[in-house]
Amino acid sequence: IGARPDGTNWYSGVLDEVAIYNVALSLVNIQAHYVAGYGNHGDTLAALNQPVPVILDSDLTTDVDDVMDIVVMCGLAKLGQVTPLAVITCTDNLYSAPCADAILDYYGYPSVPVGAWQGAGPSGSSAYTLSVRNRFKAGLTRANYSSSLTVYRTVLAASANDSVVIVMGGFAECLVELMDSPADGIS
Repeated sequence: IGARPDGTNWYSGVLDEVAIYNVALSLVNIQAHYVAGYGNHGDTLAALNQPVPVILDSDLTTDVDDVMDIVVMCGLAKLGQVTPLAVITCTDNLYSAPCADAILDYYGYPSVPVGAWQGAGPSGSSAYTLSVRNRFKAGLTRANYSSSLTVYRTVLAASANDSVVIVMGGFAECLVELMDSPADGIS
């Protein structure tokens, strides 16, 4: 399943019983799916047809696959399957946050907050984030955006317990910072 531009990191494992849900699954739901077996999980979740609140955490830097993460999230939102709560850019690339912001604007979600990693590393240069920033968010860098920690804490504090799904497709620094952070004025 994909690889880095230099041809490394190809996924060489096996995927078994892939399923996509428009809800966050509880442990009971997962166990019921497992017990039901392949292809017999539809009735298990029929009563849970509500949009899933999602925070997308992405590096949005060297690989363009992260653009598709945002596009898919916006498409699922248009279908009523997810509610985008935030996009977190977890890289020290200066233009990832403005790029994410521009993509959200384009797909009709200008009010979805973008949180930007403000720490050092992980690094990644990207011609496309610079290009998108220059065309749609000229002059902005990650410094113009709230920190990833502030956005995470604000969005999660405003959400019901156990209701948000965090989809992480990049580096783990932002999520690790959240998990390691002490209580503050937000939450």
